[in-house]
Amino acid sequence: MLRIFLKTWIYQETRGTDACGVFAIGHMSGRSAIFYSKYPLQCSVFVPYIADVWRRHSFIPVHALAHARAATHGSPLINRNNHPIVRKDDYGVVHTLVHNGIVHMRACSTKRTETDSEEILCAFMSSHDIKDVYRSVVGSASVGYMAVADGPELRRFVVMRYISPLSRLEQSGAVIYASVFPREFAKHAHDVDYGIYDLLTGRSHVDKHRHDYHYYYWSVNTSYIGECIKACAEDVVKRHCEDYRFYNTIMTCKRDGVTQYYTYTERGTIVNEEVDKTVRSCYSACVEYDV
Repeated sequence: MLRIFLKTWIYQETRGTDACGVFAIGHMSGRSAIFYSKYPLQCSVFVPYIADVWRRHSFIPVHALAHARAATHGSPLINRNNHPIVRKDDYGVVHTLVHNGIVHMRACSTKRTETDSEEILCAFMSSHDIKDVYRSVVGSASVGYMAVADGPELRRFVVMRYISPLSRLEQSGAVIYASVFPREFAKHAHDVDYGIYDLLTGRSHVDKHRHDYHYYYWSVNTSYIGECIKACAEDVVKRHCEDYRFYNTIMTCKRDGVTQYYTYTERGTIVNEEVDKTVRSCYSACVEYDV
């Protein structure tokens, strides 16, 4: 199962190449231990290094949060902005989170990073009611969250899906949640319903109304819209972006070493006028054709 985890972690690079990181609780030399590392490197470079460290030190992960980052808020060159994001509360409990998506919310009284993702972490730290956390989200999010006390003792382990993609794979008694799975594993994975899930207690809040609406939206658009916009706009975009990706509702553009998200339907210029005009025009044409 570790091989599947590592391969799936590397595959998240299809969603982001700005940084890579992991927070894991496991066993090493007969005792429980925490392993935490992140760096502004592509996962295809970072993950083999981490796997080698684990092998040399006989570290076996049991619970882990791993991430590949496409930076939207906060430079990846400032490592505290990369995921997993970690904060410690006044009682010494360590709270850590990975997040894919973009949120527009305020839950932190003070910030330790420049990221929007930290706001979700603060929401978890301030409430033990997972339904309240879910309802506080404004934007899009697939999230993994852990709270770890001294020991280490895993106090909370929560996953959440709010618009952003999240799937679940179960094999040999182990479970992996991921935004995307490699093709060889994807056929055995299943979409997670929109909602929030406490993996330790079994408590959950499933957002049936939102799930029913967005499941249709994703199933109709995800397989086509991004590829359509790429075919239409790529010649223009590649002149202005060092690296870029096209998805169903957003594109990413890497400039000066920083990746930004561009939402097709929002007003305002993020890249430049030529790219914005071209992408919006292509998006309108692709959506009209798809419907």
